[in-house]
Amino acid sequence: MYNYLGLDNESLQAYLDHIVAFPVVNFRVQVCDLEHQPVSNISNRVLAGQITYDWDGEESTRVLTMSVFDPDYDLGFDTSDIVDGVWFFDRMVQVWSEVYVPALGFVVECPMFTGPVRKFKRLNQVVTLDCSGKDIFARQSWPRFTIPKGTNKATAIRQILTELGETKFRFEATTVQKTGETKVIDRNMTLSPWGYARLLASTFDCRLFYDGAGYATLRAKDPTRPVFTFRDRDGGSVLTEPETSGDFSRIANVVRAEGLKTPNGANPYYEAMVPTTSVIHPSKLSRGGKPFYMGAVVIRDSITTTAQAKSVAQSELADRQNAAYDIQFDSRPIFPLEEGDPIATSIAGIGSTSTLLKFVIGFAPSAVMPIGYKKLVAPQVAKIRRY
Repeated sequence: MYNYLGLDNESLQAYLDHIVAFPVVNFRVQVCDLEHQPVSNISNRVLAGQITYDWDGEESTRVLTMSVFDPDYDLGFDTSDIVDGVWFFDRMVQVWSEVYVPALGFVVECPMFTGPVRKFKRLNQVVTLDCSGKDIFARQSWPRFTIPKGTNKATAIRQILTELGETKFRFEATTVQKTGETKVIDRNMTLSPWGYARLLASTFDCRLFYDGAGYATLRAKDPTRPVFTFRDRDGGSVLTEPETSGDFSRIANVVRAEGLKTPNGANPYYEAMVPTTSVIHPSKLSRGGKPFYMGAVVIRDSITTTAQAKSVAQSELADRQNAAYDIQFDSRPIFPLEEGDPIATSIAGIGSTSTLLKFVIGFAPSAVMPIGYKKLVAPQVAKIRRY
């Protein structure tokens, strides 16, 4: 969540309090060109729709699906003659939530989605559109350019997106770290340009995403400062009991971190293992007298020394000793939230903090927002059964 709504802290809190207590909203939907210039307002023609936010989304971190009434073919995505076979994909769709806040005396507009049309379907007078966030431009475009070794990593991220045509940035973080190698961005990469840019951001503890206004946003991770607390009971936004599921596949008891090969052919590396007292030490999980190693490998171009490899391996090992629990519940819509935001929950008297990974906001005057987030839990000796 970022307060680019033009509100001071007191006004922002008044807005949040209001949408929790009185979840009635209007949605403004606009067609624009690829440079964000407005083409038409179609708010009164939208029949249904929803935005899915997913930090780990395979196609995009934000996906908009909506049905629009278009009897006269003036929406601008197809022609009236089906024989033409013409679809126009040089348009984007933008969505804002609009909430009147009596305590403020005006309507607060919150940008929620900006992105191009990816799929189109017509059935008589109704058009169904599937739109992806603007990160799709950097996922599926393959230019060829080079990022020199020693480039500031934040500058490198901006260069990647600029080469792909991006002009709108909201970089709130920077770094002194530099790239450890000359990188050629082209179709031969294992990662897409977007995947590589996000990887760069993660190496200096930042997250890269497109916000609702369509700006490429670079923001420092700060899990210790939740931007919103989901509460149950009176005055809270939580509407249902939480549903939980566990994933133990991410646990590792040994991690190897390594860098790129040096000119002499060697590459710095370090292997970190949990202490022998750990309940997940390989010897504690042995079968037939053989220790069970659950390994993970981290490769980073920023690792140039054994000391750096040791630091990365130990940090990754500390994180990978935790099991991941998925927690889901329904909440009233909190429109300024963004995928990847640090959040807190206070449900049934139990508080915790985590990262907001996935949620959905539907186009309804009084909508419900399904929430999904992960909580990492370390195995406890007392919780492991012994036979």
